[in-house]
Amino acid sequence: MGFFNKTVTINENGTIINIHNKKEALFMAEQWMRIANDSANLVNSTSNVDVFFNRYSLLIEELEKLSKLEKFHCFKQQQPSTNLKEILNKKEYTINDFITRFYDKTISEINSLKTDTAKSKRIESFYKNLHKYESMLSSAHLERIETLYLDLKNI
Repeated sequence: MGFFNKTVTINENGTIINIHNKKEALFMAEQWMRIANDSANLVNSTSNVDVFFNRYSLLIEELEKLSKLEKFHCFKQQQPSTNLKEILNKKEYTINDFITRFYDKTISEINSLKTDTAKSKRIESFYKNLHKYESMLSSAHLERIETLYLDLKNI
């Protein structure tokens, strides 16, 4: 039976989910796909640091789970493993794009503030918020953040 066993075991936040057949796989895939699509939309549009990094991580998790379901042949279009590879290959660009959005939002907020103290706090917040996710950033990202932070301080 082991050779023909198609059961996929997935650990979802401490809960073990066993998927035995295509019907179960399709049911779970629909839910995980919805979460992955929602996460991808947020990753590509948000300028909130916490939302971006949490949803980027969630997107990767959902695609990893969906990739395990490929053996049930439930995907008609691009395979989740292919999507996952693309997203991981574009990580540098995706994070850079987000940093640009967050920087632009920060400049806009600074321009609307009246006092130098409020502006300084907003600049420090830019730096601290990004550095909370330092473990997800490359050295190139960190260098860029330093440069943008200094640019903000010189405005």
